[in-house]
Amino acid sequence: AITAGATEFEGTKNLSFIPPEGEFDLMRYRVTRDSLLMPFRLSAYAEEYPSDYRLELHARLRCELPANSHASNIRVIVPLPKDFVSAQGDLDSLSTTSQQATEVKDRSMHWLIKMLPGQTEIGLRVRILLASGVSMAEAKKDLAPFHVHFELPMCAVRGLEIHRLLVVDRGQSVNPHRWIRYITSSASYVVR
Repeated sequence: AITAGATEFEGTKNLSFIPPEGEFDLMRYRVTRDSLLMPFRLSAYAEEYPSDYRLELHARLRCELPANSHASNIRVIVPLPKDFVSAQGDLDSLSTTSQQATEVKDRSMHWLIKMLPGQTEIGLRVRILLASGVSMAEAKKDLAPFHVHFELPMCAVRGLEIHRLLVVDRGQSVNPHRWIRYITSSASYVVR
């Protein structure tokens, strides 16, 4: 385990530590919604086809990051109604991202997106066949909330950055910035 002087960090914003061999996490922290740029905007609506016992869910995901950034390894989890018979996801043909897929697993539709550039938007249509006699209103209530898991490479959403890094290594000159990676990952990103 790495030990770093938390008291010194609180006062001077300097952090001194002796790193272990190999890759390691120096800092993990949690952010809440207070004055935070949300990386995505998700909108969805459902159309009812009662005569066919079918629902059609339309979802759009917009990446709100700057155009020179991107999100990666995105997984949007859409819960399906408890009495569904089958579900099929169709990807938006106008999407700028080609590496997408859908899969049904654990009574949910998983929308997988390898990479989404900032300031772009993609869409998904899910056709859901319900068991006969199921209430459309009840089935629509089961379609929320959506869960989104993602990574934002080289992005620190709260502005926490390393401004200066000094590596003391017996007089050798090294460029330590090639070792720094910022990765913001979601733990609980829920859209209701």
